[in-house]
Amino acid sequence: MTNRLVHYLIPVLLSGCASSGIINQPPLPDSQAASANIRIHKDVADGLLHDLTFTINDEPIYRFGDTNDFTFVMDPGEYLFGYLRGGKRCSTVVDIDAGGFYVFDLKPDCVIELEKE
Repeated sequence: MTNRLVHYLIPVLLSGCASSGIINQPPLPDSQAASANIRIHKDVADGLLHDLTFTINDEPIYRFGDTNDFTFVMDPGEYLFGYLRGGKRCSTVVDIDAGGFYVFDLKPDCVIELEKE
């Protein structure tokens, strides 16, 4: 009976660890006209138990799984963008201007790089 239970729980636990998607909504813009478009690109390979979670102001926002991109809209301002991976926390301050389109690459060794604006 115990073996049957273990064989059932292992796939359930692994699928839970590998899930992806929105954890918390990014800060919603007050006005669509004054907002900026943001795309976060994962350029870091995931391990079995080392999934990558994008954060804004230290708040978990999006867990990458099989996806490589996460796109959202937010108000202009200064934010702390970061990511968590296997217990490691990385972050950098970013300035977002109204009407801009930003692509940030999350790279190994705690690099969060503005690809284009």
